[in-house]
Amino acid sequence: MRIKTTTPLAAGDSLTVKTLANQIQANHAAFDIRQHEHNQCTPGHPQDLITHPINYLRPVLHMQDPALNSAIRLYLHFVDHALPIFHSLLHCMPTLAARKDDSDVKEWTFPEPLVTLTAEQKAITWEYMGRVGREIEWKECSREEMNKGGKKMVAEGECTLRPDRPLQFCGLLGFGSTITTSRELVQQVEASARTGDSRKHQWCSFDLATTWLHELSHAVEHAVLPGVGWDDVFLGPGAKTSETGFEVEGRVLGGRFNVRNGNVGLPRADTGEVWMREWPDLMTIHEYWNDDNRLIARLPATELERLWVKQWRIDWRFVEKMFEDQFWQKHLKARLRQGMLRPERRADLHILRKTTLTVAEKEKARQESLANGYVAREIDEYLANLNVRPN
Repeated sequence: MRIKTTTPLAAGDSLTVKTLANQIQANHAAFDIRQHEHNQCTPGHPQDLITHPINYLRPVLHMQDPALNSAIRLYLHFVDHALPIFHSLLHCMPTLAARKDDSDVKEWTFPEPLVTLTAEQKAITWEYMGRVGREIEWKECSREEMNKGGKKMVAEGECTLRPDRPLQFCGLLGFGSTITTSRELVQQVEASARTGDSRKHQWCSFDLATTWLHELSHAVEHAVLPGVGWDDVFLGPGAKTSETGFEVEGRVLGGRFNVRNGNVGLPRADTGEVWMREWPDLMTIHEYWNDDNRLIARLPATELERLWVKQWRIDWRFVEKMFEDQFWQKHLKARLRQGMLRPERRADLHILRKTTLTVAEKEKARQESLANGYVAREIDEYLANLNVRPN
């Protein structure tokens, strides 16, 4: 007779999964929608109701300047739009991949977020988002302070798990978080308001709102999953990376806004031309790895070795209309969630993710570009300005 044995590691992980499943089921069983009618769809934006849980998600910074109000309001609109994503993270059971060793990082895969939510799903998701928000501490500090480890990447925000803030008392197995915002980014918003530069103020506010959405996504992760160790999280079976913040940005906006162009020849966003970059963005992935940051990419090796990153131009009007109440009223009325925040895609532009290439890489880059329809003369001129080193 064949006897199936279970290792202590597998038994422990099985208990973790069962505990999480029981908690999710208990939360659903205890929720009474009649007590949370204010959490459901309202004629105006949810933040207009003082009692709505979305107000617990508002960033609270020291000596908050009214110039930040546009960024805060836009961020809350983004959260509202991303509610189906947060429903998946908060109320749907993820799968846990089998581990061979206790030192292996836990790998969770959440179900694909729904396109739309029922009234009850919205109400319970808002309720628990509010509980997460109550246990978030908001801070701001300089980029230099956030980069004490000497990383090459410049962070505009970060989310740190707080082991001293367990959330079991409010139906969540994880912990509260501290969300830190770059002081320089906040000051850019404030300064552009003082000078009356409306376009720059909108652009910096858009950047800040996107940063907050990104970091909030990590705070929800921290609140849901038990334990204080690092876990890899995939937002849906089709997620390409374990970087939940960027995955949420990609789902909401259709890519990543390239808000800080460092590439020679690319237009500045505050002149009226905005660029969006594909996600997964190989440039960012390799920057993470070069800085020894953990990020799992579910991409073929040939894709990870690609030298080009794809960007495309966005009409400034796309950013501008985000600050108009009429746009969001139309959004609430039509309930056009899928794709409504994704801008029209204009002509693509390929940019190299490296500034120095070997001779072989230069030829590979040329062939990749030609395969994507670029004119040989133009790509040769582009490559001629790069640093080339021997193989």
